[in-house]
Amino acid sequence: MTRAWIPKNFEEACKRAAGRRRYLAQRQKAQWGRQIEVLGELQKSNWETYGLGRALARSLRVSEATISRDIRQLKEISDAAWYPFK
Repeated sequence: MTRAWIPKNFEEACKRAAGRRRYLAQRQKAQWGRQIEVLGELQKSNWETYGLGRALARSLRVSEATISRDIRQLKEISDAAWYPFK
């Protein structure tokens, strides 16, 4: 069981929050880079995703679920671009 983190003072709380923001920004930057690669592969395959996710996950060294979420998000974005008033 993990223990709850309790800050000793305001400065400690601010440092933890800043570290968390930095960590999440790094993760988001990695996600954007990965999604650009996934988008390129989707365009090459004419948006056919059957079997593509597993191969991409292996090549990018992430889980299949991560690639699946990326593909779903990219499809939602592309649908919104084509049908903005859905």
